[in-house]
Amino acid sequence: MIVDVINVTKKRALCRAEVADSFFRRAIGLMFSSPNREEGLLIEYSNAFASRTIHSFFMRFSLELVFIDEERRVTEIKTLEPWRTKAPEKPCRWVLEIEKGRLAIGDVEPGDVLEFRPV
Repeated sequence: MIVDVINVTKKRALCRAEVADSFFRRAIGLMFSSPNREEGLLIEYSNAFASRTIHSFFMRFSLELVFIDEERRVTEIKTLEPWRTKAPEKPCRWVLEIEKGRLAIGDVEPGDVLEFRPV
């Protein structure tokens, strides 16, 4: 499924993202994707907890990770370089992965509420 990710707090569209809601799709993530990918990946977990580690093995570009809690509130934003791992500091239910530089400064910040609208 493809969704538009909307920042409700700032009333602006952030990106379009594929929803990764299966174990296999979450495990693959954006591995082997080419740079300049306009679409992000929205990783969805069945429940929220903090021990989720995101990796960038086999990636050819850096990612922005937007960690989102069960209320769809952004808890933190991190940059992930290729061949690294990051874990959230707080429980998250979703992680938006998007190529670094696709989001402008101020597009999304911790505390913002997001909405996922099916395309």
